[in-house]
Amino acid sequence: MNSQFHEKIAQLQTDYYKNNNKNMFFKSSQKLDCASTITGAMDIRSLFEHAIYILPNTNRIYFDYPFFKTFATPAIFESLVTYIYELINQTMQIYTHYEIHVNWQSYSVSAHDRYKDFYRIFLARYENSGFNFHDNLSRLCVYFTPNVIQLISKIMVPLIHPIVLSKITLYNKTESEQLLQTLLEKTN
Repeated sequence: MNSQFHEKIAQLQTDYYKNNNKNMFFKSSQKLDCASTITGAMDIRSLFEHAIYILPNTNRIYFDYPFFKTFATPAIFESLVTYIYELINQTMQIYTHYEIHVNWQSYSVSAHDRYKDFYRIFLARYENSGFNFHDNLSRLCVYFTPNVIQLISKIMVPLIHPIVLSKITLYNKTESEQLLQTLLEKTN
């Protein structure tokens, strides 16, 4: 993806933390405030396109959590869910089935708490629209699976359709780097 775009985001973060000393406690609210600063300074659609995109000439949708967390706030969740459904529909028009590949590097329980409404909105849209998310999904690959997956799973599993659960593959931190590099190199 565009390195200048990512550099601009990094500069906005640096500027934010120069003006607002990093909190030792209550980091979540400060992270959301920094993310709001970024969404206010950047084109939201461009942010979406750099965080979640279809890998060229494939049926694979890639979700880059490390980039996503730089701008994700509850204020953009509805629009982001709409964008993701657009990507899924685009992919299904060409390939019928699709895969989702998630880079969850640095994901944590506190991050999960910050983004739980995003998941709720995504799953509610799927339930309410009659969208056949589960049957058309062929794989859901999660890279850099966090050590706290058991705790996160207890929260998420009841919300996820059983068919989707059977299509999830979790990759540990050791194998993820090479697998992701291979996945992304194939499409460049």
